[in-house]
Amino acid sequence: MLTALLLALCLHRPAPLVESVYQAGQNPFVDPVLRVATVEAESQFNPRAVNVNRDGSTDWGLWQLNSRWHPQFRDDQVMHVEYGAVELLRRVLEARGDLRSALSAWNTGNPKSARGQEYASRVLVLYMQLKWARW
Repeated sequence: MLTALLLALCLHRPAPLVESVYQAGQNPFVDPVLRVATVEAESQFNPRAVNVNRDGSTDWGLWQLNSRWHPQFRDDQVMHVEYGAVELLRRVLEARGDLRSALSAWNTGNPKSARGQEYASRVLVLYMQLKWARW
């Protein structure tokens, strides 16, 4: 898809990975560019990205899924990408379309936490830059 390829070029990321996130969980409630911006913020499209949390769990992969809650997707990149897209959709629906709250909840579990709101701001700035970039 042309848009996914342009996003990959803009971000300097591997086109197949960007396209997989762009295409994942297609639905009318989450813009595919928002999925791309979220994965860029989470892992910079590094499928081997790992973050060790204070509680000893790890966040891993493109979407940085947590090992405590989602170990079943650890070795399946396709399911990891699809699940991340569905989980982001769930957060958007729970927040009734409020992207800032949905992204905050994605990051921290709390739609109103200060840390989550700061994260949401970063993702939304990137989203707007990608969405309205003059190709």
